[in-house]
Amino acid sequence: MENQKRHEQPSNSVRRSLKRKLDDEFTVDRTIKSSDDATQQDLASEVLAQVQIIVSTFSPAEADRALVKRSVYIFSELAKNEDIVNLIVESGVVPALVRHLQAPPSKEIAVPRPYEHEVEKGSAYTLGILAIKPEHQQLIVDAGALPHLVALLKRHREAQNSLAGMFFE
Repeated sequence: MENQKRHEQPSNSVRRSLKRKLDDEFTVDRTIKSSDDATQQDLASEVLAQVQIIVSTFSPAEADRALVKRSVYIFSELAKNEDIVNLIVESGVVPALVRHLQAPPSKEIAVPRPYEHEVEKGSAYTLGILAIKPEHQQLIVDAGALPHLVALLKRHREAQNSLAGMFFE
């Protein structure tokens, strides 16, 4: 009978060993979670920094257009990960991207614009990726994207027609 009791109750050394193992696993779990939290914070900081660039930079200057083009590209790459889409949308990027669906006003009409249509097309592409969820689609529509998208399509078609006319005249 006494032998049976020994088998039913783990010895003190076994309990300590099990407790140490559980403590070690908990510590590892906590370390993983804290590194995940740090990664999430780094990602959130980067997203907010890129949003700030897009929001504050709206000019025809080549350096500004290049900076915005780069930020839009970063968002398009990040948005390909569905787990990050909510973070991007919650950062307030949608109205900024909608704003960049049109070229910034320029005083010089005849001068070609740096990165002509690239920022606008990149913004449209990124909005398309972000529109994976119906609530994001509605946010994009509410931000006024549709008229700008239609105008962008018309500008693209007109540019193609004018180029075709130049080659066939």
